[in-house]
Amino acid sequence: MVALKEFLSHELDKLNEEQLKQVSDFIAFLKFRSRNVSWQTDYKYYPNF
Repeated sequence: MVALKEFLSHELDKLNEEQLKQVSDFIAFLKFRSRNVSWQTDYKYYPNF
């Protein structure tokens, strides 16, 4: 895990501002998606689905 973080850190250092903005947007999307997974998996409470 540490090696991956170090690798990503080095790669981020090479990006320009526009590319960093895209990475930031993607991270925000991943956080959003992880928060919404729980409501998508709660179908077990609705047996008619």
